[in-house]
Amino acid sequence: MRTNKMLGTKGEVMQLLKLLGSKLKSDDVIELLEHLGIDVIYDFDRHHEGMEDVYWALFYEQGFQFRFNESQILDVIFLYIIERDGFEPISKDLIETPIYASFTEAKNSFNSLGIEYTNSPDDDPNHMLYQRWIKSKHQGFTTHYEFTDEKLRMITMSLITK
Repeated sequence: MRTNKMLGTKGEVMQLLKLLGSKLKSDDVIELLEHLGIDVIYDFDRHHEGMEDVYWALFYEQGFQFRFNESQILDVIFLYIIERDGFEPISKDLIETPIYASFTEAKNSFNSLGIEYTNSPDDDPNHMLYQRWIKSKHQGFTTHYEFTDEKLRMITMSLITK
């Protein structure tokens, strides 16, 4: 049975955003992986396409996924808002970034707060990507909100790379 909060081994609620930029072998990441019994999957460029090797940690029951880059740095966190691809919906208690119910709400918030952002087309309702995503950029990371049928589907937090 899922609880509405994910506790670390010391009893505190895990802060996912705090882990962004952490090394795979950092104490906090290892503690989380061991506490939840999660294996790390090495995904290498087996077809010699010049793609970077990456590492994945899939937290199906908790509703999120980590991607570590070739240098074993946690550079992307996927948060599943709705059940899909075998992932349960993430507990809202674990999300440390604003949750927007709609594309319009996110865009209005970014504008009022002066947050830099990019977005899919929002002026042509006949365009296949109309109000599908919006991505903010702040404090060394981006937050990408994906909407389907005007409902939030997924949040992706990524390190800003130079």
